[in-house]
Amino acid sequence: MRHLRLLYMLPLFLLCIATGCRQRRHNREEKKIEKERAQDQAVTADLSEAVKATDEAGWDSATAFRQFYDHANTVLAADSKQLAAFKLRVSKGRKKVPLLYRTRIRHLEQRTLELGQRLAAYNHTGKATWDNFTRLYSYDLLQLGKDIDRLTKNKNEKSNPRHK
Repeated sequence: MRHLRLLYMLPLFLLCIATGCRQRRHNREEKKIEKERAQDQAVTADLSEAVKATDEAGWDSATAFRQFYDHANTVLAADSKQLAAFKLRVSKGRKKVPLLYRTRIRHLEQRTLELGQRLAAYNHTGKATWDNFTRLYSYDLLQLGKDIDRLTKNKNEKSNPRHK
């Protein structure tokens, strides 16, 4: 009889041990996750302080902006001239540009105008945002140049090397 009671109690006893172990393991995992989050937050705070320090210490935002601004404006002016020359070439003495080209030219002129406005509206906030802005703006400028080249160049002409 005693052995029979022990056989009934043994599964209950093992279940209690297993549940307690599982709970301790869960608590350990939660503590580990909290510790990793704290370390990540510390690293993020250190990085943001480092970025602020480099912005304050040695990065001359006005000079970098002026150089980029001058370069972007020369590229936008060249693109506008290329579109204007294409309009003249396509119209061939007609009063209007053919409809086939008119909408595409209008769209490219609008994109050129928007890029100019986006450059003029940029405010100097920091090196990290400046790097991101220049990367995205340069990409958009390059894509605009490629689109203009696709529209304006003959198949036999070499494309402009700045748009490669």
